[in-house]
Amino acid sequence: MTHTQIFNRARILQQKTTHNLQDQFVYQLMWDDIFARLSVILRKFERILVIAPPNPAVLEKLCELSSLDGITWVWHEQNQLPNYTQKIDEYIELTPHKYDLIISIAEFAWLNDVQRALFHIRQNLKPDGLLMVQFVGGNTLTQLRQSLMQAQSEISNKIGAHIHPMMEVKIFGSLLQHAGFTLPVVDVETHQVAYSSIAKLFEDIKNHGASNHLEGLNLPLSRSVIAKMLEIYALQFTNTNGKFLATLEIICATAWAPHESQQKPLKPGSAKISLHDVLAKKA
Repeated sequence: MTHTQIFNRARILQQKTTHNLQDQFVYQLMWDDIFARLSVILRKFERILVIAPPNPAVLEKLCELSSLDGITWVWHEQNQLPNYTQKIDEYIELTPHKYDLIISIAEFAWLNDVQRALFHIRQNLKPDGLLMVQFVGGNTLTQLRQSLMQAQSEISNKIGAHIHPMMEVKIFGSLLQHAGFTLPVVDVETHQVAYSSIAKLFEDIKNHGASNHLEGLNLPLSRSVIAKMLEIYALQFTNTNGKFLATLEIICATAWAPHESQQKPLKPGSAKISLHDVLAKKA
């Protein structure tokens, strides 16, 4: 069955390879959280797959968890990192049960078929292997979305798609389970970023390779709509210092490939203590 193409893959690849993503603050926040979570997992990883913008400093830190030869890195551009592979397709190559740990940074925000990508990742994990995912979530840039929608409605009486849809937390948790992962944990980190001007915000969006990736014809906004959008944004979404506020939501997920040693929920009716008896004693 052919999956609906929401995102223009060629446009995504062009934007992701044009900008130096490793130095952008959103990616740094994601890696900081990844390493904080890894710090409480008491195990070594023999084989690690990283799906993220190439970053030599991160590679050096990952070598504390595994040997250099045990780390494979894939992304969309050419790079000279050791064990690096340029990734063109949305999905990683199927090499069943190869990795103990797979880390994905930002990638899931612009995949056309998230379920298939998760299935490929689970197949590549060894039993009891760990998946760690970070990407921007559905409330990111909510101020810009609201301002743009209101401006379009007031000026042209119709709303077009100019900011691509983003994944919601509950949906991603369900997709992890449907892909066969166990013990999924999905949470959200929300940051409020203040910009001195709307131009700085747009520059940041561009530098993160996060401009419009939608498939199909994207008609440019008229000057009157843009002017109205800026007016609405300035009136509704600036702080007391006159700075433009923008929400950044990062979805952070961990999940495991199934293994018989993992904790499992008890079967219905297997409880040894009756809830009725417990409540009766308290009464």
